[in-house]
This record gives sequence, C-alpha cells and structure tokens, in this order.
Amino acid sequence: MTRPFDIDMARFADYLGFVVGSRSFRNLELKPAKELMSTTDQKKVMVTTTTDPASVVKMANYLEPDVVQVHSLMGPADLRFMTRMVSGSVWGLVPVGGGDEDERLNRVRHASSAAILDAKGDYVRLSLLQEWDFCAKLRDLVDPYPVVLSGGLNAENVREAIRIVKPFCVDVSSGVEYQSVKDPRLVRRFIRRVWEVKD
Repeated sequence: MTRPFDIDMARFADYLGFVVGSRSFRNLELKPAKELMSTTDQKKVMVTTTTDPASVVKMANYLEPDVVQVHSLMGPADLRFMTRMVSGSVWGLVPVGGGDEDERLNRVRHASSAAILDAKGDYVRLSLLQEWDFCAKLRDLVDPYPVVLSGGLNAENVREAIRIVKPFCVDVSSGVEYQSVKDPRLVRRFIRRVWEVKD
C-alpha cells in the first residue's frame, strides 16, 4: 500500500502490507507509512528487507503493525530477538529453490509466528508449479505451523496455488500492479479469487 486509494481498493483483504526500510520502489518513509496505516482498521503488515534486527524493532515500535514481515534472511536468534521486542507477530523468510529449505524452515519455525515461502519459479530453478508442489511438502513437514505463500502470484494462478499448497495466507504485490502501481481491477479480482477458494 502506498496511497489511500490502494487501501480502498483492498478493503476486502485480510492483511495490508506497507514496505519500509527497503530499496523497493514501494518503500515508504516512516512518518507517511504511519499516517497511511492509521487510515485502516485492517491488519497491517510492516514489510522490510532490512537485515539489522535492531532497526527492524525500532521501525516496528514506531509503526505498531500487527505483523512484521522480515523479507530478508535472518537467523533464529535475530528472529527471536524481534519476536521478544515487538508487539506484533514476526514472519520469517524461507526462499524456495536454494536447496536448504528444510533446514531453513526448521530454524524459522522455532523463532517466528509464520514462515514466508517465497517461490519465484524462474527458469534458472524450477517452474512455479514445481515450486508449489515443493511448498506443499514443506507445509506438511511443519503443519500446523502456518506458512505464507509468496512470489509469482496473480489473479490467474492464485486459486491453483492455494489448492496445491493450502497456505495460511497468500502474499501478492507485483501480480496486482500495472505500471508499478496497484491496479484496482487486478486487486479486486485477486481478492475475489482467494475468497472463492476460502468459501
């Protein structure tokens, strides 16, 4: 979410993400992020690629999100530190396709509230469908610990992704954007497809 209009078009989503402490073009400075977050009662996710746990804690204590999504590789000690120091839940990243997913997921699940399985499905590694199959196996290994499916999702494939992986929730960004901004048609279609599976 970068604009009030984004929040309005996503009003039926369970969670809204706000990127801070990142080099992403979606990055918000802390004060504008806090102001934007204050305009909704939906669950707010602070998404950051910052690798310094103390900086993450400082940002989270200022923004007071419901969830801190750490979209950078951090060890269990750092995740546990953040979990102790922030009031919201902490979700840890597990990239899919690196070869150490089992070990990484094991470390993350003992130190955070959920794991983000980031499956990009580029041609160098596995297809997205193969990665979803693998994500389903990872989810089975840690069930009932929640996993969040991320990477490569859009309105055309999210139902199949949910059917295969059965994640706790799904995370989308570029898959609902047009020319680098959230597109209301794509956002609403994505949410509708997710709810079709949930119903």
